[in-house]
Amino acid sequence: MSDHPIKRRISIQREGDFRKPRIVLAPSPNNVGEILITKNPKPITSGRTLSVTSKDLPCDVQAGCSTIAPGGYRKKVALKPGRSALDWSSLTMGDGVKGKLITGMEKHLANKDDDIYKINHQSTLVQVLKGVPLFMVKPPLRISEKMVAEHNTVDDCWCIIKGKVYCITNYFEYHPGGDKILKNFCSGVDATEQFYKYHAWVNANRVLRTCCIGELAK
Repeated sequence: MSDHPIKRRISIQREGDFRKPRIVLAPSPNNVGEILITKNPKPITSGRTLSVTSKDLPCDVQAGCSTIAPGGYRKKVALKPGRSALDWSSLTMGDGVKGKLITGMEKHLANKDDDIYKINHQSTLVQVLKGVPLFMVKPPLRISEKMVAEHNTVDDCWCIIKGKVYCITNYFEYHPGGDKILKNFCSGVDATEQFYKYHAWVNANRVLRTCCIGELAK
C-alpha cells in the first residue's frame, strides 16, 4: 500500500427496494476523504458529501500496525514475509504450547543460589523441572526484577507487562510496530507504561500467552 492518505467512500448497493451503504477504501493523493451520507431504510433519492480531513478519522488505515506515531497516527513498519499476526498465531499454537518460545531459563535452574529457588514454592519448581510449559504452571512461577534484568538482548529478552513476565525473544520480528521499539524500551525492564502508551486496547496476555514465564515477585 502506498503512503498516500486513504479516501474513504461509501458506495451504494441496491438490495430489494432499498439501498444500503457499503464502505470502499481507495488510496488518495489528497489529505481529504469523502463520505457520502445516506439514510436507511428509506429509498435513496439524494445524498450529501462531507469533506473529512485525516484528523477526523480514528487512525490511518494500516491493518495490524500497533505503533502510533506523534499526532495519534499509526506508524507503518514493513515486516518480513511470514511474520504476520496469523503467522505468529500459528507459531504460538505450535512451538508456543510446547514451551519452546521461552529463552534463558536454563541458567536460573542451573544455579541453586538463584532467586528462582528462593522465591518459589516447591510444587511450582517441581513442575518447571519436569518441563511443564511455563504458561501452564500452577501456581505461576514467580520472577524477580533482578532475574528479568538479566535478559536484555535480542537473543534472550524478557519484559514485564502489568505484573506478568514475558519472553519476547521470538516476538521481535512479528511486532507490528517493528523490533526497534522493543529493543529500546522493553528489554529486561517493566514495559507496562510503554505498552499502554502505544496500544492500550491490545490484550498482551492474549498475544503473548504461551510466552508467559510467570508473575513478577513483589
